[in-house]
Amino acid sequence: MAEIAQLSELIDRVRIEASLALGATFGIAQRLHIIGLLNRIQRDLARDRDWDELHTHVVIPTVIGTFTYSIPNTMNYEGMEKLTSRDGTSLKKMKLGFGPQEFAKIDPATTNSWPIERWRLSPLSVSDFEVWPNPDKVASIDIEGQKKPALLVDDADSCTLDADVLVLRVAGHLLAKSSPREADLKFANSDRAILSLLARQGATKDENITLGGGLRRQHVDQGLD
Repeated sequence: MAEIAQLSELIDRVRIEASLALGATFGIAQRLHIIGLLNRIQRDLARDRDWDELHTHVVIPTVIGTFTYSIPNTMNYEGMEKLTSRDGTSLKKMKLGFGPQEFAKIDPATTNSWPIERWRLSPLSVSDFEVWPNPDKVASIDIEGQKKPALLVDDADSCTLDADVLVLRVAGHLLAKSSPREADLKFANSDRAILSLLARQGATKDENITLGGGLRRQHVDQGLD
């Protein structure tokens, strides 16, 4: 399991790893810089690998005749891996993308239908997605994917991914200019921490997952069927 730590502890550990002063000379600008790095690195790691800690499943009720739905606030477009339209025990995996070819078959301006077969990011808002055809019944859309890691702002906020990995990565970035060799050591230790974490979780193989945004992310199979 990932080691979880609060922001205040993460900052102190980064300062120790990067040999930064722990006294009063630690300023607001440096604190904000560390917080920014922690959030960016956690976000990048979440995007680049498939972590058990981030797996999520969200169910959205359908509304008859409605084709636009809000992306769950725990996710973003890139994290939406699999969408399924569900009516009781009847399931239909939704494919990504639709346009004039689909409209020629079922015109959403005049016809509602079931099952929902396709989805896409709304061209009007990155917070919404659209479906085709418009549902003609109250049922649901099941979304499986990766939730966004928690944003670190306040001292009591906790990281989502492993604290050791984050601390070593941030320390490496802070040391990159002044001590390149030390920075490389921090990055290497971070990589070893990831491998150790995955080994404890029973990782057996790597594969790729296609994300909603067309990105590819390394998937780590952690021994789950």
